[in-house]
Amino acid sequence: YLNFMDEIQEINAPDYILDTLGPGKNLTPVDLNKFLFRKDGEENNHRLSVIDWDEKTRQAEEEGVLEFPKDLPWASYRVGTTLPPVWTNDHEALLIFHGIEKVMILKNGREEPHYIYSLGRALLRNDEEGRLYIWDEEIDRKPILTREDIPFEGERYSQRKVVYVCGGSVDEKDGKKVLSLLVNVGDLKTFQVTYSLEDLMAGLRKGSWTA
Repeated sequence: YLNFMDEIQEINAPDYILDTLGPGKNLTPVDLNKFLFRKDGEENNHRLSVIDWDEKTRQAEEEGVLEFPKDLPWASYRVGTTLPPVWTNDHEALLIFHGIEKVMILKNGREEPHYIYSLGRALLRNDEEGRLYIWDEEIDRKPILTREDIPFEGERYSQRKVVYVCGGSVDEKDGKKVLSLLVNVGDLKTFQVTYSLEDLMAGLRKGSWTA
C-alpha cells in the first residue's frame, strides 16, 4: 500500500505523462514526482524511462533511463515493472520486475509466438541529487518466481505461462519485514506469495553479488 497513490490520482499525473511521452506500458510511481515508464518500441524492450513530474507546471520530462541486460534467458524478449520500488533506506530500494521470454510453438499447424513471464529482482539506487540508477551487477540473473513455482491444476493453467504482480505490501511477520505479492497466474487465479525482505535484498548490493 502506498500512501501517496490517492494524491497521484488527484493530480492526474499519469494522463499528462502519457500525453507528453506517447504510448507505452508499466507507468509506475517512485514517489509523487518521479515515475518509471516503458515506452513503446523494440529499442525500449529492456529500458525503463525515469520520468520527472512537475506538479506546478504539469510538465513531464525524461530524466534518464534504466538499462536491463538482454542476455537473461527468462527476460530475453522484454522487461517491465510490477509494483513501486520498496525503499529500505534513503538511497536503496528493491525493484521487483517481470521478464518475458518469447518462444515459437506449433499451434493448429503453424508457428505462433508464446510468451513466458517470470519475476525478478534488482537493486535500485538514487544519488545525492535524487537521480535513479541501476547496475547490471545488481540485477539477479535468476528469477525469484516462475509460473512453474505456483501450484495449478488442469490443462488451461498449463497453457498460460504468465505470472504478474497485481498488488503488494510490506508487512511485519514474526518481528521481520516481509514483502507480500499478489501474483496472478495466466489471468485465471491470484495467489499471495510472501518473501523475507532481508532475503530479497541479500546479495544485491555491489561487491557481494555473485552469478
